[in-house]
Amino acid sequence: MAVWALGINHTTAPLDLRGRFAFALDQIAPTLQGLRQSLGQSLSHSGVETAIISTCNRTEIYCAGERPALDHTLGWLAHSGGVSPALLRSHSYTLEDSLVARHAFRVASGLDSMVLGEAQILGQMKDAVRAAETAGALGTTLNQLFQRSFAVAKEVRSSTEIGAHSISMAAAAVRLASQLFEDLTEIKVLFVGAGEMIELCATHFAAKNPKAIAIANRTLERGEKLATRFGGEVMRLADLPERLHEFDAVISCTASSLPIIGLGAVERALKKRRHRPIFMVDLAVPRDIEPEVKALGDVYLYTVDDLATVVQTAQANRQAAVAQAEAIIDAGVQSFMHWMELRSPATAAGGVVPLIQQLNANTFMRKAKSLYPLHVVRAAMRQQEIAAGLFLPPLLPSSAPNASSQVDTIVVVLGESATAHRWSLLGYQGAPTNAPLASVPGIAATTVLAQGWNTAAALPYMLTGMSALDSTARRAPSFLDLAQHAGYKTFAFSNSRFFSLHEDFFSYALRRASAVYQKVGNGDLDEVLTRSLRTALADPAPRKLIVLHTYGSHPQLQERTPSSYRAVADAYDNNTHYSSHLLAQWIGLLEQASSPHRSALLLYTSDHGVLLPPCADDYRHGAGLSSLEVPMLVWANPVTHAQHAPVLPIFAQAPQADGPGQAPEHSNALLAETAMRAVGYGALLEQADWPGSAQPGFNGIAWATLRQRNACTLQ
Repeated sequence: MAVWALGINHTTAPLDLRGRFAFALDQIAPTLQGLRQSLGQSLSHSGVETAIISTCNRTEIYCAGERPALDHTLGWLAHSGGVSPALLRSHSYTLEDSLVARHAFRVASGLDSMVLGEAQILGQMKDAVRAAETAGALGTTLNQLFQRSFAVAKEVRSSTEIGAHSISMAAAAVRLASQLFEDLTEIKVLFVGAGEMIELCATHFAAKNPKAIAIANRTLERGEKLATRFGGEVMRLADLPERLHEFDAVISCTASSLPIIGLGAVERALKKRRHRPIFMVDLAVPRDIEPEVKALGDVYLYTVDDLATVVQTAQANRQAAVAQAEAIIDAGVQSFMHWMELRSPATAAGGVVPLIQQLNANTFMRKAKSLYPLHVVRAAMRQQEIAAGLFLPPLLPSSAPNASSQVDTIVVVLGESATAHRWSLLGYQGAPTNAPLASVPGIAATTVLAQGWNTAAALPYMLTGMSALDSTARRAPSFLDLAQHAGYKTFAFSNSRFFSLHEDFFSYALRRASAVYQKVGNGDLDEVLTRSLRTALADPAPRKLIVLHTYGSHPQLQERTPSSYRAVADAYDNNTHYSSHLLAQWIGLLEQASSPHRSALLLYTSDHGVLLPPCADDYRHGAGLSSLEVPMLVWANPVTHAQHAPVLPIFAQAPQADGPGQAPEHSNALLAETAMRAVGYGALLEQADWPGSAQPGFNGIAWATLRQRNACTLQ
C-alpha cells in the first residue's frame, strides 16, 4: 500500500491561485468521487482512498492505493482549477509514505500554519475526514493516518507550549483596527458570514465593546443565532450594498466562489460616508472582496496573506516548544510506518521484511559480543524481541461483549514502588498511612504478589496478565486493547519517568489502544494527573476506561511528596499518606461523575515495592519480601456491586484486608484480569491456557517456598 499527498499552501502559492482550488465543504463529496473515478479509469487504480483538506491557507489531497499516482493526481487537480500542470507543479508540494505522515501530523498540530500552533486547523481536518467518510472515499489506511494525526495533535497541545503567545487572525484584525481608529467603542462593525472564523472574529471585536455589531449572512437563521450572542442585528446579504456605508469596519469570510462585495458597492459607500475611512478584512479564499477595492484611497483592505506579518510577532516565543512538538511527531511517524510495514504483503506472508530484520539482529549480535559481556548482549536482544513484538496487532475476540455486562466508567491507577508492608489498611502500625482512604465507603484492599523487581518486568503483567515475552509471543491484548474493542473510549495519562516522549516499549503498549494518550508529567508530584482525570470524566462518551500511571513512591521520596505531607520522620510513610490522599480524591471525582444509575469502578495496584529498613539503609529496589508484596485496592459504587458483582475480586465482594503477614492469593496480574472482566470479557479469561493471577510465584518458584527464605534477600 502506498500513501501520497499533493498540496498548495500559503508558503508555496499566492492567494489568487489558492482561490482556484478552494472547495466548500458541500463540494468535497462530488470532488472526491470525481478524483477516484479518474484514478480508476485512467490508471486502473481502483479502490483508491482519497481525502481533501481545503482551508483558507491550503488545499491538500491525500491518497492511498496499491501504487503512487502523483502525476495523475496533479494533472487532475490542475484541470479542475483551470491551470496548466506546469504552473500547479511550480507552486505545489508532493509527498510519499513517511513524509506524508510527518506532514499530516505537523498540519494537525498547527506547526505548518500561518499562525504557529493555531488550533482551528484540527477542527477543519476533522470536518474533511467526516466529509470523506460520508462520501465513502476513506479506507483503513487514510483513516489510520488521520486518527493518528488527531492523537498526535492532542499530545502536542497538552504536552508543549506550542499554542502559547499565539496571535490569531482574529486578534490580528483587532490590532490593525486599533491602529486606524482611536477608540473601537465608537465604531460599527459588520461581519459577513456566520462560520467558525467569523464567530472567532466577532468574539474578539465584541470584547472591545464597539458601538454596534451586525451579521450579514445568506441564511437569516444562522446569522440570527450569532447576532443574538453578541447583541447585534442580522441582515440579508442582498441588503449589504445599500447598508455598507453604515459600517466603519467590515470583516468577511464566506464560502462563496465569487466576490460578494464589489468595487462599485464600496465606491458608493465611500461617497455616502463622505470619504470617512473603511477598515476591511477579507479572510475568505477565494476572495469575498474584489481585489480592486484595495486601490481606493479611503479603504484599508487586508487579506489573509497581509495579516501574516502581524501574526508572526510572537513566533520567536514559541520556537522553544517546536522541538518538543517535533519529537512527539517523530514518534508518531515511527509508529505509523511500523503499522504500514506490518500490513505489507511481504510481512503478512513472512517474506523479506522479517528476514532482513533477522539478518540485522544477527549482525548486531556478532558485533555486540565483541564489545560487551554476553549477558548484556542477551538482555539487549531480549528487549529488542519484546519491543518488536509489541508492534504486532493484538489478537482480539471476534465480537464485542454485550453492553449489559460492562461497567460504565473504569479508572485504573498503575502505582509505582508501593509496598503492602507500609499500608495501614493492611495492618501496618507505624503510622496511619492510609487515613484518607479509611473513611471512604466501598473500598476493599489486599496484598498481591509483584511479578518483578522493576517496572520493565512487572508492568506487562498489569497490562496483559502475562510476562512481556509471553504476551508478545501470543499477541495478547492488554485490558486497554480489549476496552477499545468493546466500545469504550480509552484514555491513558502518564507521570512516569520510565517513559520518554519517544515511542518505547511500554508507551506504545499504552498508546496503541488509547483514544487519548498524554504524557502529563515526568516524575512530578502525582497530583498533575488530577486535571487529566477531571477532563476524561467529563467526556460525554457513554463508556470510558481511564488509566493513570503514577510515579508513586519511587525514590527519591522527597521529590514525590509535597511539604504539607511531611508530617512524620519516615519519608516513605509520608509519601504513602500522600498517595492515599490522591486515591481518595480520585475516587471522589469518579463518584461525583457517576450518576445514581451508572456503574463505576477504580482499581489500583503497584508494579513492585521497595526494600525497607532494616533490609536496606535507604529505600531502594532489591530482591526482598517487601519488594514483591504490594497492595491492591478496589473501589466500586453501589450500582457496580448490585449489577456487576461477579466482576469484583473475591476480597472486594466481601471486604476484608489481608495483611503482609499472610501469603497473597493472587499476583498483581489480578488488575488486568479484573479490568478485562469489567469491560465484558469474562469468558475470555476462562480459557484453559490463560496464565491468570492465581497460584502466584516468582521466577518459577512457588510463593510459599519463597516466603520461607530470608525476607531481605529471598535467598
